[in-house]
Formats: sequence, C-alpha cells, structure tokens
Amino acid sequence: MAENVSVDYDSTAQFVSKLRAQADQIESETPHLTRAVLDSFTREASQGTRDGKPSPIYDEAVAAMSNVMHALDSHFKKIAAKLRSDAHLLESATAEIKQHDEDGAAAVRAVDLGLDMSNSVEKGGAGYSSIPRLTAADLAGDVDKPAPVGDPHARFRTASNPR
Repeated sequence: MAENVSVDYDSTAQFVSKLRAQADQIESETPHLTRAVLDSFTREASQGTRDGKPSPIYDEAVAAMSNVMHALDSHFKKIAAKLRSDAHLLESATAEIKQHDEDGAAAVRAVDLGLDMSNSVEKGGAGYSSIPRLTAADLAGDVDKPAPVGDPHARFRTASNPR
C-alpha cells in the first residue's frame, strides 16, 4: 500500500540552505580552531626554553598533537562534504516530488469529467439549462467563476456510460 508523502517545499529549501551553511562554517572555522589548539599546545611546550621551541621532552607530544589536529581537519572536511551531499540529495528528491506533484496536478486539470447538470434539473424557471460542462480545473478552483448550484443528483457522463 503506497503511503502519501507530504513535502513543505519552503521548509525543505530552508533546511538545505542550513545544511550548506553548516558545511561552509565547518570548512572555514575548523582549520583556524585546530591551528589555535596546536599553537597553544606548542606555546605551552616552549615555555622556559631559550630558543622558543618546544622542549625536547615535549617533541613527541607536539608531533602527536599535530597529527591529531590534521586528522581532525580531514574528518571535518569529510563531514562538510557529507553535509553537502545530503543537501544535494534532499534538494534533488524534493525537486522530483515537486515535479511529480506538478505533473499530477496538470493531468488532473486536463481531465474532462463530463459533468453536465443541465439535464438533471427540472426545467421551469430555474434557469439551470445554461450551466456549462465542468472540468477538473473547474472543480479544482482554477477558474474565476463561482461554482454552480444545482441538483445534488447531477449525472456524471463517462466514456463507458454516456447517458
């Protein structure tokens, strides 16, 4: 059994924009933050040395911290790429659903329901004989004329039942 899918196109577009903004923020800020951590760590390891370089006892720790910060940069770049990929996927899926909705709506508007209420109402001053045939577009509200009022037992004519 197929389930109905409802999409709020504006909210989805806003969410896609937020995903992309988050990816941009990660890519722009992460290198600065990891660099600041590494610089701070190196500064702490360099205290008390004459040449301003890290003390030899901290060389391995500084190298390990550098490797960790580079790995973090790499992982955050992958996260940003994944966010962009997800945004693109969501945008594409939404576009496909919207196109499907538009195609379905166009198909419905093109259907002539063959609703002719002029023969179903007793004539005698009511003036219903001038009511035109209705199409799906009429019923969907795509026209600017008011809905006709008439007999609730109006006949529907179809190709299989032309009466």
